[in-house]
Amino acid sequence: RDALNFYKSEVKRGPELTDYFLKNENFKKTKKQFDSTPQNKRTKEVVDEFNKAVNDINAAVKTYNALNNDLNKQRNAALNAWDKAVSKYMDEYMPTQK
Repeated sequence: RDALNFYKSEVKRGPELTDYFLKNENFKKTKKQFDSTPQNKRTKEVVDEFNKAVNDINAAVKTYNALNNDLNKQRNAALNAWDKAVSKYMDEYMPTQK
C-alpha cells in the first residue's frame, strides 16, 4: 500500500518535473540562437534574453534536484516497506522443510 501511495504522490508532482525539461529545451534553443549570432552583432535584447534563460534554467535545476532527491528518499522508503511486507508474507506462508 505504501508503494502505491508513493506512486500516486509521484504522479501528482510530475508537472514540477516536466517544468524543468521545458525550461531546458527553451534554454537550448536560446543558447543555439545566442551562439549563432556573432559577438559583435549581439544586441542588448539578445543578451538579456540569454541571461533570462540562464537564470530560468538555474532555478529549474535547483528545484528539479531538490524534488528529485525528495522523491528518491520517498521511493527508497516505499521499496523498503514493500520488501519488508514481502519478507513477512514469505515467512508466514512459505512452507519450510523440517
